[in-house]
Amino acid sequence: MRIVSYNILEGGEGRADPLAEVVAGQRADVVILVESTNQAVVERISDRLQMDFVQGVAASGDAVTILSRWTIVDSVNHGLLTPGMERGFLQATVTTPMGPLSVVAVHLSARGMEADEDGRMGEI
Repeated sequence: MRIVSYNILEGGEGRADPLAEVVAGQRADVVILVESTNQAVVERISDRLQMDFVQGVAASGDAVTILSRWTIVDSVNHGLLTPGMERGFLQATVTTPMGPLSVVAVHLSARGMEADEDGRMGEI
C-alpha cells in the first residue's frame, strides 16, 4: 500500500492538472492533500485520479483532503469539532482489500527551526 501526503500550497488554484499528474506518478492508494482549500481543485484532482475523497475544513478555513482509490466509508472533521483548532485535522475510514484502514490527515504548522518542533508536537 502506498500513501502520499502533498501540500498543494494555498488551495492549488490554477494548478489542478499538474498537481494531479504529480500525484498520479506516485501510484498512491491513499493521498492526503494539505492546504486543499479550493473545492474545485480537489474535485478535479479526484476526477483525474478516479479516487473517492473527503475534505475537512477548520473554522479558520484551512483544509485537508483524503483521497482513496478505495471507498471512504466514514469521516470525522476534527478541525471543526476541536475548540481552538486552527489547522485542518481529518480522520476517515477506508475500505481496503485487507480490511478497514483508519487514515488521519493533519496540517501542522510550518517552520524550519528545531525550536519549532515543540509547537508541532503540541499540535500532534
